[in-house]
Amino acid sequence: MTEYLERLGLSELALFGDVPGLARANSRYSALRRKETRTPQQYRDQGNQAYRVGRYDDALVQYESYAAGLPDIAQPYCLVGDTLSALGRFEEAAEAFTRAIERRDRPMDFGHRVMAHSAAMARHMVHTLYYNRGNAYAAAGDHDRAVSDYDTALKHGRELRRNVLFNRGNSEYALERFSEAFEDFESAQSEHEGSDAALALGNCKIMTGEFSAGLERFLEGVRVGGPEGSANHCRQNARQVEQLLDVLGESDYEVRRKGHIVYVEAVGQAGVFPFAGNGGNAGNTPSGMVTAPGGKGYKGSAGFAVVLESKRN
Repeated sequence: MTEYLERLGLSELALFGDVPGLARANSRYSALRRKETRTPQQYRDQGNQAYRVGRYDDALVQYESYAAGLPDIAQPYCLVGDTLSALGRFEEAAEAFTRAIERRDRPMDFGHRVMAHSAAMARHMVHTLYYNRGNAYAAAGDHDRAVSDYDTALKHGRELRRNVLFNRGNSEYALERFSEAFEDFESAQSEHEGSDAALALGNCKIMTGEFSAGLERFLEGVRVGGPEGSANHCRQNARQVEQLLDVLGESDYEVRRKGHIVYVEAVGQAGVFPFAGNGGNAGNTPSGMVTAPGGKGYKGSAGFAVVLESKRN
């Protein structure tokens, strides 16, 4: 082949200009394109971009690559946990937050290949990690573990105090520990007034058969206003209590509860009064890093009913 080309006055470079040294492609002057290797931080940033526009599956892939590149620090697992929460994979989210908690004493990623330890940031990270994992447990229905994590979060900081108290109250409510739930909701209300806390306080009172006290809390929620959805539920529940009390009048009655249904026995009376349940938990919060997008919390409790039963004299 070479001799034939030489007789034609040509060389192999006329046909294979990119062969020598494999250092050029397409022409003698165009360099081969090399596959770029992304840094862990680039995976993190691309994950954040995907997360912010709701592409959670794509975000998870990027965050898992971030974790693979920096397996011994906490931040990647915070982001993986938030994303799994957003995808509704709460048990896996709790596992990711656990891995982050296990690395809470490791140096942190400050970007630009800077790893350092910050005691203040570590404290904040522990506070938020236990809070976020508590949210994952609550959303998965494991309210005992959720309460334990909220307890730990309260010991490590006050930044999220209102959220932690409110969410812990929801888990205690789900566990039918209504007195403890009431205390948490009242503390949350003292931190910042909101119809969400007033709604939960009223529901606790209804569950324990204290209907007039429940009405007061619902009317408080209507007065406070926002959040709008909770204020509307307070208004709805207040009407139900007013109707219930109007039917009961001055008659004596007995109250018992089975699960989240309240049974009221009164002479000659019968009826069903539906109530809106508590509002959902406050969602996850960035676990110590500005770039972390946060995530979702527990959706809240289902509605319940007061059943008025007729009893004989």
